[in-house]
Amino acid sequence: MFRKIIRLTLLLGIFGCGTMFDSTGSSGSRDKITIPKEISVKIPEILKNSKNKRVEKIEKESVEQNISQGYNRLKGNIEEIVWSQKMMEINLLFIEEVIGEIDRRCKKTALDKLCIIESGELSFAFNDNFFIELSSIVNEEIDDSLYELKDKIIFLGEVKFTQYSKNENYQYNLKIDTSPLSKLLGDDETSIQILKWSKDENRVFSYFSDESNSQKSDFGINYFKKDSGEKEMFVDSSFTSKVNIDRGKFHLKIIEKNDKDETFEITSKLESKEEYEGEIYYDNSSSIGEISNQGGFLSISGNFRGEISKEKYLFDGNGEIISSRYCEESLVCDLNDDSTWLDMNTIEFTQGVKLIGTVGGLKNST
Repeated sequence: MFRKIIRLTLLLGIFGCGTMFDSTGSSGSRDKITIPKEISVKIPEILKNSKNKRVEKIEKESVEQNISQGYNRLKGNIEEIVWSQKMMEINLLFIEEVIGEIDRRCKKTALDKLCIIESGELSFAFNDNFFIELSSIVNEEIDDSLYELKDKIIFLGEVKFTQYSKNENYQYNLKIDTSPLSKLLGDDETSIQILKWSKDENRVFSYFSDESNSQKSDFGINYFKKDSGEKEMFVDSSFTSKVNIDRGKFHLKIIEKNDKDETFEITSKLESKEEYEGEIYYDNSSSIGEISNQGGFLSISGNFRGEISKEKYLFDGNGEIISSRYCEESLVCDLNDDSTWLDMNTIEFTQGVKLIGTVGGLKNST
């Protein structure tokens, strides 16, 4: 997994050698190109990893009893997004170093016209500082095998860059063929990386795609920052197997409200097709929630292994689960009446805490 992440995180970084030969950057009448400092919204902790024994027990029981499928799958998909966000952080480090070289090569290209840097013209040699920064971002020790790349010259495929007028949504568009790096790391894949951003850095689109003989995957983030300081992130990822029927799509929307309560609004949608014990299943789920330092809720509904189910959770201001209930159509409960649902919490269901009502000043309207 870590080696896979490394391959993805380097997609935009490996063409930095241009700055070794010319660090003067762009000149002339055009404004200097800068790289956005932010390209995504942070993920609330409650959607990532277990925080206490209550949550850990719920997750353990979920595996043993086939409950809480929606929450577990949501967290699994979000964990992949968190890794991808780290990937983008590494990309920004490299792009910041090389954007001057790209601008120098493309500065004579007219607006709205494509500037192409041919395959093999840009290269990169990894150094010790790169591995230190990489380890810091991913918060893991670097695999020894990756040090084999130290000081190794790596050539990149074709690079395309376009600059647009201020009237367009994005002023810069960078597309890179990163297939040579994939092959270097032992993956016979075709891979593409795209970064588009506005001059004011309030609108950013980042995307990568890789395809091999066995699978194809795509991942994209649309990021927007409003004048009010509110931030929005739309994440879309997909996976398709070429050797079996497995495939899946995941969509996540997070709004960071920029208020004193540090409020996040969350919606997601998951679709998948897979074979399990000889049967083919079309699973799907959707979620809606709101989380802040005052408390929050998360409601999930879906169809897993042919079973319709619903789940609802309440959180306190620290992101701890204070109430968790679920229902499946095969159980003795009414999917349309959450007062009949089963309690997943490790403590007794607190008197007066209802999933339809208020908690921490937030109203659950689902």
